[in-house]
This record gives sequence, structure tokens and C-alpha cells, in this order.
Amino acid sequence: MPSPNVQREDHIRHLFDTLARYSAGFPRKQPRFPSRNQGPGDVILVTGTTGGLGCNILSQLCLDPRVKRIYALNRASIAEGLTERQSKALKKRGVLEDCLGDPKYQLVEACLSEPLLGINAQLYTEICNRITHIIHNAWPVNLWKPFDKFEDSLQGVRNLIDLALVRKYPAMSAPEESLSDSLGVGYAEANTGAEMSP
Repeated sequence: MPSPNVQREDHIRHLFDTLARYSAGFPRKQPRFPSRNQGPGDVILVTGTTGGLGCNILSQLCLDPRVKRIYALNRASIAEGLTERQSKALKKRGVLEDCLGDPKYQLVEACLSEPLLGINAQLYTEICNRITHIIHNAWPVNLWKPFDKFEDSLQGVRNLIDLALVRKYPAMSAPEESLSDSLGVGYAEANTGAEMSP
């Protein structure tokens, strides 16, 4: 049996190999010139709006007069439709009134790990041409899952980065902070890896 140091080194090598795979071949950023039909206001793509934090993010975006459009991407469910799940989640958190009937948001069933985020090409192109901001809130919170079980989540981050790189409007900088020690906890390792992507 390999020593703990060898196992740790193998694990670290595996982490970096996986991160390298998701960090290779990014689309080239194209020079961007804002369209004349892009009026004032932000167009937001937000993921994971049926959870606790996601409901509150959606609520705040609906109330924000600077936001003119919201694409709320959530995974599909066999048990119930997205509109029903979103309404129940908003009601449960006491923010239903903030969003109820607001035409500024559009619920979209998506699979972030699939090409084009698992949505139809026409809607993907529309989103790509309109979004000014991406808020990625959909991440499985499971501290006991090993790193390899986060592959779909890492692919989803990569697909959102690709979207951000090909979108029509220029990127803005965001503050960053590096986490120093996440080894041994798959959840933290996957989060750190996603945050390390350009």
C-alpha cells in the first residue's frame, strides 16, 4: 500500500489534471462593441433560484430597478414543473410577492453540464447576446462527496465561463480571494478548482 505522502501526491496530481482538463481550450474573447438596441439596465443570468439563497437573489433582482431582464436557470425535475417549484420556494421563504407576476424574469430548465447549458440553441443565442452579468448559485452542497463526484458541476462552471467569454458585452472585474487549504474535502476542492478558472 502506498504511503500517505504518495497517496496525497497522487490525489493532488489528480486534482490538477482534472482542473487542467476544464481549463484548456477556452474560446477566444472577441472585441466587443455594445449594440445600439442594448438600452440601460442589466440582464442577469442566475442559476439555482429554487434554493434558499437563490430565492433571495431572485427576489432582490426583481426589486432592483437597474435590472431589466433575468434568466433564472434551474435543473429539470420529473416530480413537478419549474414554475410550480419556483413559486413554492419563493412562498416558503416569504418573498413570493417580490417576484409574483414579474415579467422581467424567465424561468429556464437547464442542465449546466451539457452543451449550450442544455437549452435550445435559439434561447442560448438570445442569452449570449443580452446578458451583462452571470450569478452562478447552483452548486451541490455535500461535504462528504469526493472530488470526482463534482465533475458535472465543474463542467457546468466551464460552460458558464465559455458563455461569459463569447457573450456580447465586455467583462467586468470582480474581487477574488484564494482559499489556502481545501485538500481532503471534495466539496471544497471542487469549489476551489472552479474559482481558480480564469
